[in-house]
Amino acid sequence: MLKRKIVIDTDPGIDDTIALTVAINSGLNIELVTTVFGNVNLEQTTINALRILEFLGKDIPVAKGVPRALFFDPGIDGSHVHGVDGLGGYPMPYPKTKVVDQVAVEAIKDLIEKSEENITLVALGALTNIALFIKIYPHLLDKIEEIVVMGGSLGAGNVNSAAEFNTFKDPHAAKIVFDSSVKVTVFGLDVTRFCLVSSQKLEENKNKSKVSSMAREILKGYIEENNELMMHDSAPIAYLVHPEIFDIEDKYIDVSTDERAPGALVSGFWTKEKDKKPNVRFAVNVDSKKFEEWLLANLV
Repeated sequence: MLKRKIVIDTDPGIDDTIALTVAINSGLNIELVTTVFGNVNLEQTTINALRILEFLGKDIPVAKGVPRALFFDPGIDGSHVHGVDGLGGYPMPYPKTKVVDQVAVEAIKDLIEKSEENITLVALGALTNIALFIKIYPHLLDKIEEIVVMGGSLGAGNVNSAAEFNTFKDPHAAKIVFDSSVKVTVFGLDVTRFCLVSSQKLEENKNKSKVSSMAREILKGYIEENNELMMHDSAPIAYLVHPEIFDIEDKYIDVSTDERAPGALVSGFWTKEKDKKPNVRFAVNVDSKKFEEWLLANLV
């Protein structure tokens, strides 16, 4: 499982920083990082991706993605949570490295064409880059092993009563990905709300390394408000390393693109959707204790 080739598409973001860190420290074979708008604007998420990789001492190519959604402009970002710099003000040095010459979609295409093995795409933000790839290069979809998504909710949302932030940011892109022919595994708020780490254990961990110290400081704002922190974006990473800690069900899930409920997920029980074949694998449960143990072990 650890040897599969991976692209991480991300919008750093405090929780994305933690997810990238544990992905690297878990030994995943990350071939490319691509950036997307979301928690902050595209320029800042791209700078942050470069900063994080340099901080961790990793030479992984970074390709800049698209700056906006396909059709829908929600008019919000996550800067009220992540700060204007996306990293909660954590003083990570400005990057010396640069992005590759290609945009994200083209970089993904070249990687897939040159690879003898199938590629896994891990999406931690809006699904715009991946949706564009699906539409532009449908002949390459059989070379995608899996698309692993953090996004959506079948219960309560975190932007409004129904929608989760990532699917809300680009509902049309999410629908394209969910309805594609590719194996799609989704980690929505239904399970990521239980992917927890205690603030006490982060505090106990903080002096073990520069990484554990960074994790404690960058999560400071979360820690001040919560005894347990939800590590949403680390859930797909944990799945790649320890799939056995999750319960996953095959479901038919539609993504609303209606302007009254953009980004909301709908799984039919008493509607016509109940007779449709499953289009995604949806995480429904997690062993929270094992998740926390794994996360802390990879934040050192």
